[in-house]
Amino acid sequence: MKNIIKSILFILISLFLLPSCGDFLEDVDVKGDNEIAVVGFISPDDSLVQVALYRAIGIGQERNEEEGEDYIQNAVVRISDGQNSYVMNYGKNPYGFEDLGNGYFNYSFEKPQFTYQIENSILNVSEGKTYTLEIETDKGEKLSAKCTVPVGKVTPIVNLTKFNEQEYNYEAQWEDNFNTTNYYRLEAYQPSGGTGQTRTLYFENNYFKSQEGRNTITYKPEDKIYFYDYPYVTTYLMKTDENYYRYHKSVEDAYNNEGNPFGEPIIIHSNIKNGIGCFGAYIIAKVITRN
Repeated sequence: MKNIIKSILFILISLFLLPSCGDFLEDVDVKGDNEIAVVGFISPDDSLVQVALYRAIGIGQERNEEEGEDYIQNAVVRISDGQNSYVMNYGKNPYGFEDLGNGYFNYSFEKPQFTYQIENSILNVSEGKTYTLEIETDKGEKLSAKCTVPVGKVTPIVNLTKFNEQEYNYEAQWEDNFNTTNYYRLEAYQPSGGTGQTRTLYFENNYFKSQEGRNTITYKPEDKIYFYDYPYVTTYLMKTDENYYRYHKSVEDAYNNEGNPFGEPIIIHSNIKNGIGCFGAYIIAKVITRN
């Protein structure tokens, strides 16, 4: 089970979102039970919608990510907004490695990715809409999932309090409508190195669920923020649907629990019918804060 968990985790953080919107972790083998993992997240704020299909391989076998041989490349993937249905095209991720010259490089992902894609200008992902994903492989396997895009972006207030000459304490705070149950993910990045490169601020437990009676959510990471040549930090507050939240939270909990003989088994959330993984949605508010 843990091998399957880490397989999904690898796909998740290799593909999506923002500058990375996830930490890169090592690739691992997967228990070979022939299950299909589906990972796809949609947002009005993305220019491209992507869905990855991945088949489990046996322990001890090696993947060839350069050729994408473990991705399912010949399925029919349709996405619908309830009125119109679109077939997603298969191809390499258009984002990737770029040589900027003078020894500087920019890259979006560590490895080439193989996904089913559609331009958001065609699909027009919108807040409040429900989208359906339908998949059929060349072997006749049929999978499906639904998600609803959240409504109402929430913009955080980010405070940087000076700790010493170059260190700052980071605090993000935002108002939550406690009349409804809302789900959030917080990410932050700093410029690093060459043009276009970023450094992720490593937050732990950066997934939030609103609680009844609490209308202010505050997040204070333990680590300090360091400012040298780049005196600002960019914060993204994602308001997500329940599937996105439960999937990411359970994968994170399972990964952190690995190797603990006294830890309770973690069940990975999935909303994929006849498969494993997640089809979820989110909206993003972006804040740039200078020291």
